[in-house]
Amino acid sequence: MTSIFPPGLVRLSARPEFETDVRRAVDGVVEALVAASPRPLAAVFLAGSAASGEAVAFECAPRDVVCLSDLDLGLVLRAPGDRSPVRAAVTAWLESDAASRARAFFSGIDVGLYAASDLAAQPLKPGTFEMASSAVVLRGDRAALDALRRFEPDAIPPVEGRRLLANRVAELIRATYGRPSRERLPARAFDARYAAGKLLLDAGVSVLAASGGYCAGMPARMAALETSTAVRDAFGERTDAYLEEARFWSDLRSGRRTWNEVAGRYGAEGVVPAALWERSREAVAGVWRWFDGARRAGLPPRAGRDSARRWRAWARGRPARERLEALARVARAAPHEAADEAVVRLFAAWPAGGAAPPDAALERRLKDLLPSPSRPEEGAGFEAWARALLAARADMIRAGDE
Repeated sequence: MTSIFPPGLVRLSARPEFETDVRRAVDGVVEALVAASPRPLAAVFLAGSAASGEAVAFECAPRDVVCLSDLDLGLVLRAPGDRSPVRAAVTAWLESDAASRARAFFSGIDVGLYAASDLAAQPLKPGTFEMASSAVVLRGDRAALDALRRFEPDAIPPVEGRRLLANRVAELIRATYGRPSRERLPARAFDARYAAGKLLLDAGVSVLAASGGYCAGMPARMAALETSTAVRDAFGERTDAYLEEARFWSDLRSGRRTWNEVAGRYGAEGVVPAALWERSREAVAGVWRWFDGARRAGLPPRAGRDSARRWRAWARGRPARERLEALARVARAAPHEAADEAVVRLFAAWPAGGAAPPDAALERRLKDLLPSPSRPEEGAGFEAWARALLAARADMIRAGDE
């Protein structure tokens, strides 16, 4: 069966063989997953930046091409009962040496499993909107995605904008301090710098998602950022400076900028240069204040519950055990809200990812969020708190999904 692969992958170099490298890597993973599945699949589809022609691939050393974008694949099941055996096979493959070699090329590999009913019931969020706009079938029934839920951008609940921003913060922390996504340190540094730039760009995109202005494709999103009144409300007097930064990263993703220009703009010291970290952090802090202000002004999320704010108000003066028990209830009811709040506030309050402990007020807040066995040692720096908080966030979200 012949692959259908979208042309025009973004390249940070003029060398045309980069698209061939990415296509070969994608096809290798797809073939491996199809072979590993114990049940026939209805279809395999490609989503994310590769499907929209925006995957970022570049040559980090002579004849050493890597992709800074994740590989997002969906496996469409023929029957709902196939889910358990196929999931077990996919999990086993993702832990194999072959998958490790594939992850040496991509920043990450995400594989979703979908029955037809799952596609029709996908949540109202930016990722679903993108999937409906650009996902492409690589193997199997080309009509498999006809069942995918489709909707207008103003149907996306504002809470999804907050969630998008928190996800980007978590990605940057993981790329900088978490898992080494590749064995090679230079490529890992590019992963983290790209994550910081992506966060900087998507700080404004999260405002678009929350205000009904989200759109598919980076050129369209950049145009929307330029004209959005909500973005101007969020960044205030820093709007023009933010838009200039956003244009730079949009140009980088479309191949009109190079990594040499990144070093010239922000410096080349550290996994993420301090200037890039700070500009990303300032953008996040400003947008999160805008989200909080919108809620205080009587514009709560159209879906979900404003549980994190209510929990904080209730928790003042309560014993630690009661606070933790309440947080557990919040996490089960709306796991992203409390966890996202913690991750974003940690990042926004800590300049340049510094090694010094947080201020006393922030440290108390973090301790409230983490059970005693999970807390870093006294005097721990950003990296230790970030690792612990990301683990707790994953646990909260997992508990809410069960």
